[in-house]
Amino acid sequence: MLSDRRVFRDDWLPRRLEHREQPTEKLFSRLSSISRGYTDNDVLIHGPSGVGKTTLARHCLTRYQEEAALNVAKIRCLGKTTGGILLRALEQLPVDGDVHRALSIDERKQRLRSLEGPAVLLLDEADDLHETEVLQAVERAPGVAAIVIIHDLEEWLVRHEADQVGGEPWHSRNQIELTRYGVDELADILEPRAQQGLPPQAWDRSTLERVADKAAGAARRGIQTLRYAAVVAGEQEAREISDRHIEIGRERARDEIRKANLNSLPYHHQVLYALIQEAGAGGIDAGALHNRYDEVTDDVYTTDSHPISKRSRRNKLQKLRDYDLINRIGDGGGVRYVPLDPDLESPVDPLGDVGQGATPE
Repeated sequence: MLSDRRVFRDDWLPRRLEHREQPTEKLFSRLSSISRGYTDNDVLIHGPSGVGKTTLARHCLTRYQEEAALNVAKIRCLGKTTGGILLRALEQLPVDGDVHRALSIDERKQRLRSLEGPAVLLLDEADDLHETEVLQAVERAPGVAAIVIIHDLEEWLVRHEADQVGGEPWHSRNQIELTRYGVDELADILEPRAQQGLPPQAWDRSTLERVADKAAGAARRGIQTLRYAAVVAGEQEAREISDRHIEIGRERARDEIRKANLNSLPYHHQVLYALIQEAGAGGIDAGALHNRYDEVTDDVYTTDSHPISKRSRRNKLQKLRDYDLINRIGDGGGVRYVPLDPDLESPVDPLGDVGQGATPE
């Protein structure tokens, strides 16, 4: 039943972002200022998972580069150190000299400061940054501005309230908040995908509204629910997508999104998830989790990778929550972490031979 699978991919960009006119206009305004040399227009984009934060940034950057010259480096911060992020930036920007891993942190910062012409660093999944050294490096590079994407603004403020960049808290700069969509809004987002990707007899506007109602305001969840509802209808040789197809599609979409989210996470996140999933549906107390982590470090880390601190673990546990993989129950000394799908296994085995897993940069 899927006539064009591309429109259901996460990286498919429509020419126009429905119901994001104000954020689009604001970000275009910031990009215009940056391209004119006003690189103090850093932007913080925040909102829950699935509402299109990365899509907004990619859409605006792609469209702006069609009209004006602007150097852009796109970096997913998960699992990367300050040095790794700077290296990825230099690899994508027109800097002088060779770029290689042998460059020290200070040399990488100097290369960034020597960049001629305006540039933007898109720092996606920046919640994983446990320090602001990268933001400070951008602040001190006269030709560079940052677009920073995070999930939870309150969590970000708590973690960085003491950090000062350029004499003021970085989070006091330009902010763009994206909230969840309403049913009608999400149906509008689904419509061009349905028009291009599905047979016309398989759906109507009410079909899209019913899909949107199941998606809890998250565009990604709605798009994937529609996709899998169509797959289920095709499997059953149906001509139209029914309510039953939508319900099964919602469950498949939820499971596939969780699996994709887990597989996309770096090694440390996967180890922590494996320990929580290992504990079963009842989950594990926070203290017991940290103790268990310390117990298995010799098994899960090699000479090329190292265990992480409790502070860093807490950041990564928050990311697992953002990605709808675990739930946190209680507070204070009674915190417990519970897997939302106890049958979803981590790509790594915390008790097995996992030395070949991805290592942090």
